[in-house]
Amino acid sequence: KIVKKTRIFINGFGRIGRHCAKILSADESMQIIAINDLYPKEQMLHLYAHDSIYGDFDITTLKKVQFFTQENPENIPFEDLDIDILLQCSGVFLDQKSNEIYLQKGVKKVIISAPAIDDTPVFIPGVNEHTYQNQAILCASSCSANAIVPIASIIDTNLDISSLHVSMIHSYTADQNLLDVKHKTRDIRRIRSATQNILPLYSSASYAVSKVMPKLKDKITATSIRVPVSSCTLYDMSIKTKKNITTKELHKLFQNTKLDVIDTTHKNLVSSDFIANPFSAVVDLSFTKALDKNLIHINAWQDNEYAYAKRLISLAKHCS
Repeated sequence: KIVKKTRIFINGFGRIGRHCAKILSADESMQIIAINDLYPKEQMLHLYAHDSIYGDFDITTLKKVQFFTQENPENIPFEDLDIDILLQCSGVFLDQKSNEIYLQKGVKKVIISAPAIDDTPVFIPGVNEHTYQNQAILCASSCSANAIVPIASIIDTNLDISSLHVSMIHSYTADQNLLDVKHKTRDIRRIRSATQNILPLYSSASYAVSKVMPKLKDKITATSIRVPVSSCTLYDMSIKTKKNITTKELHKLFQNTKLDVIDTTHKNLVSSDFIANPFSAVVDLSFTKALDKNLIHINAWQDNEYAYAKRLISLAKHCS
């Protein structure tokens, strides 16, 4: 019996879009039909085949894929492509209204790979994807929310969170400047060189997390501290709880969790050791402690590109 593969369109072939394509290339239940971005196909293929962080990849996995370089979705013949799921990795179309055009042209579902700016339903794999009710447009939130929410949900379920602060020691991103130069931003620090500075930046993580965990609204703060490394993030979390716990009990919470997107480690590792790690967060138990009965400190690692792309694909599989 021939099983119909889920037909995927990737809109936006940047860091996340390319990771998604590589993950999909090994998934026999899904097929990339087409890719769209605003830079030349030659460059798309080159960046897919050669990555300074993740190494080389077999370019022949894209040999049957159609490529478009269209800014306006109206110019893409979706009616002829029979797309089941569009992965919205452009970073541009961040609400339901701007994504409705794809549905009108025959796409069955759209998954936004960034925090939506409206009330688009948000699903964090491993936490609340079971509440999915066949919505046509949905949001996978941000890489940081996918790391923070599973950890926070474990703590809140067992200890009842009163407040949470997270500092993300975050690798620099494509939105930052290599040198000091102008930048279209609301945070003037972004005009400074990513390779020469530690940049404390505004983070939308608190907003993104509270979309999935409403009880944390006004109880969570977050800072993204960008540092001169090319990949991976360390989440440094301080959480005040209503119930008490010991360090030993805290470790057991994470080691025994049923959330398959969370892992733990006792090893003395550094950021580069987590490149291409598939987990939403890897809790570093050596830096995870109960400081004072109801005040706990957690460190967790994430490959903010690869792990997030893995969650996008798992969400697509869940919705297909």
